[in-house]
Amino acid sequence: MKTFARYFLLQAPFKDLYPQQRYHYLIHSIPGDFFEKNLTNTEWLELAPGEDPDELDYHDDETLKEITESVLSVLQYKVDFVSILDRLFMKEDAACCGDFSHSKKILKQLDFPAAAQFDIFHVLMKKGGYCDCEILFNVFRESEYAQKYWSSRSW
Repeated sequence: MKTFARYFLLQAPFKDLYPQQRYHYLIHSIPGDFFEKNLTNTEWLELAPGEDPDELDYHDDETLKEITESVLSVLQYKVDFVSILDRLFMKEDAACCGDFSHSKKILKQLDFPAAAQFDIFHVLMKKGGYCDCEILFNVFRESEYAQKYWSSRSW
């Protein structure tokens, strides 16, 4: 477990992830029974080298609840974000990098400022989208890519 955490901490892209993404990736590398037994009631922050925990910026649950419907509606209906991301992943050569790199490029092309992207990505993470492919798999499950993925799963 320490080796895995150290590996991520030493990777340059790790610092570019939101703290919630870092937590999501690391928490899923810990065996569930170990986490439940030893870490259930801990407060855990994932810091990249040089980050100060007092300077981390988060939305609280109330703020996320207030903006979620609007953010999802804009992404799906007012701009072409979901269909652009969907088309990108339907191409054979597109791959998820485990981050928001594709989504950030799309939002930049759609002229979303950094503050709006901050809101967008925090809403998407709250809905289970911690990377580009999870945005389609978990948030916009009606996308063609998600439909293809979920229908191909053998249960």
